[in-house]
Amino acid sequence: MDKRHEGGELQQARERWAEERLGPALKRVSRAPMPSELRHQPLYTPLDDAGRDYQRDLGFPGEYPYTRGVQPSM
Repeated sequence: MDKRHEGGELQQARERWAEERLGPALKRVSRAPMPSELRHQPLYTPLDDAGRDYQRDLGFPGEYPYTRGVQPSM
């Protein structure tokens, strides 16, 4: 993992982004509640992907395991 991630630099940057950018943006828009039971974060970074093998677990659009769409243009 990149040394910047280990030292908490990315974590601090994500927290600053959430406070300075995301929070004010969400206050400006009304969002209807989603019926889905799936929960997600507003932003994913390499910190959330620790231990993931990019090609095996995520892949490219149009290629197995099709997690990013069945067409290359997705």
